[in-house]
Amino acid sequence: MGSRAAGTEKDMKAFFKVTAPEKVIAMRADFPPVGTETVPLDQAHGRVLAKDVVACENLPAFVRATMDGYALKASSSFGASEGNPAFLTVKGDVAMGECPDFTLAAGEEHVLQVGEDIPIGERALARGSDIRSQEVGLLAALGCREVTVFKKPVIGIISTGDEIVAPDEPVSPGKIRDVNASTLAGLAAEAGTNTNYYGIVKDDLNCLCDTCRRALSQSDMVLISGGSSMGTRDLTLQVLSALPDTTILVHGILAGRRYHRHTVFAFSARLTRNLSSVQGRVDYVRVRLAQKSDGLWAEPLLGKSGLINTMIQADGLVVIGMNVEGLEKGTWVNVVPV
Repeated sequence: MGSRAAGTEKDMKAFFKVTAPEKVIAMRADFPPVGTETVPLDQAHGRVLAKDVVACENLPAFVRATMDGYALKASSSFGASEGNPAFLTVKGDVAMGECPDFTLAAGEEHVLQVGEDIPIGERALARGSDIRSQEVGLLAALGCREVTVFKKPVIGIISTGDEIVAPDEPVSPGKIRDVNASTLAGLAAEAGTNTNYYGIVKDDLNCLCDTCRRALSQSDMVLISGGSSMGTRDLTLQVLSALPDTTILVHGILAGRRYHRHTVFAFSARLTRNLSSVQGRVDYVRVRLAQKSDGLWAEPLLGKSGLINTMIQADGLVVIGMNVEGLEKGTWVNVVPV
């Protein structure tokens, strides 16, 4: 009984030790990427490129005019005006999709040279690139009928807790609806993954162990909602420790978006009020933006951590550094869109 109590106290203290998000993100290099597959070009949008695409032909493949109109020597029009027009002979015309059977003797206008866009042998797209509509267009221009992409990761989602009920069930005192599972599934879909939902698991060690084993066998990653605080019935740490070949890398991080291209587009605004923060951890504060006559302002949406409405109202996140006690009203801050 004494050793069990000591172990529980040790586990509880561990949860006070938080890890900076940057260190957690750096750990991703330790995990292997998912497998690859080849998909038709019309199914490549939204996927991630699994290998470099090298141009196997010049783009464009021939000297190509980019505009309709007339090509002429500038010297042929010197001195011409409405009152004194220059009379020129049309040597020929070129319809769309045809090759001309004549040449012009001097300079040309609005013409792309062979390989001016992408020359043969050059890397057109790099491994790891998001395939957006722009990339799909480029792949089509290069004659790619199919493309090698990373498989969509499969994310397993488990909700835990005797107090959790399904979203469509009535809520009685002491019960709350399962919000996290739906939210996590949405975030996973936005990240380009497929999800498996394993339902709500009660606070039973064996049941949670069995569900975790099944989820791990069918998923690339398993997200467990609940059961990781300091309550005596929070069993997640016990379950993870009981699984084979398992290492606890992090006991806790602070909430925030994972690295994403959108973080590059953080923009500046001024705080509408003072913000306090606890040293020793990075805080992420939800803010609502307001355009005023003197510029863009960020209004902190303060409230308890369990509030959902602040997520809906938020336009972005303000990051308060680990060694910062707080920020003063009027301070310029970077706002990361959400």
